[in-house]
Amino acid sequence: MALGRVRASSNIVNRAMSFFVQVLNAFRIMLPAHFWLIWTTITTAAAICVALAVGHAATRVTREENKGAISVGLTWRQVGGPRAFAAMALLAVFLGAYVTMTLVWEDFAYYDNSNFTLDILKGRNYPTPIWQGQGRFFPLGYQEFNLLRHFTDTITGYHVLPIAQLLIFSWILLILDDELSIAARVALTILALVTPSILISFSGLIFPERNVLFFLACLVLSVGASNRPNLSRGRWPRWFVLRSSCITKSPHSCFSWASRQ
Repeated sequence: MALGRVRASSNIVNRAMSFFVQVLNAFRIMLPAHFWLIWTTITTAAAICVALAVGHAATRVTREENKGAISVGLTWRQVGGPRAFAAMALLAVFLGAYVTMTLVWEDFAYYDNSNFTLDILKGRNYPTPIWQGQGRFFPLGYQEFNLLRHFTDTITGYHVLPIAQLLIFSWILLILDDELSIAARVALTILALVTPSILISFSGLIFPERNVLFFLACLVLSVGASNRPNLSRGRWPRWFVLRSSCITKSPHSCFSWASRQ
């Protein structure tokens, strides 16, 4: 009798596991075709939960908590000195040269630019990069160009968004540490921009890491800005940046710490 019960329990477990595997297989097949529907639904549900949680949370912030807030601008008093003005002029010249270097001789000739020549430049949307056979999952990769193709078909036009991201990224680096002098911040910004990983990411169209760097900078800025009287408002951009960055490139563990903030 005991043996019969064991067999019955084993059959129930096997059926449950078989059903679970079938559900996973169905989801695996459905995910690439309906990713945006699934992701939008989950994101909307998560947004509602965040709104409810933040709405009921007490948001008392003392003066000490406001001390580390990041200012999103530079005052004229900070830039008005001759040394600071010269440093800002140097940064402007550097960024101009940076952008020029990016655009000169660029013509979709790089071999990985087949992403553009085979699909986007022919008027077709680039498919969502969910490559199960290769174990790659970055569905937001190259999707910005599906929108840009409606407005331009030139290499310069396609570089407009990366250039805008570069300028915003540089500005965020410039304002992150207001305890440093303007000259020191400019020097650190230039040093960061010539780092090979950042230089390559912003100089080519095929590198989704550009978006990861941009989202990471926005995340750091959001964390700093959340140390202000309205703490709950600072959580929204941080949450959005995390959601977007996790599907821009293969998921990165470097963002996991932010979910605990």
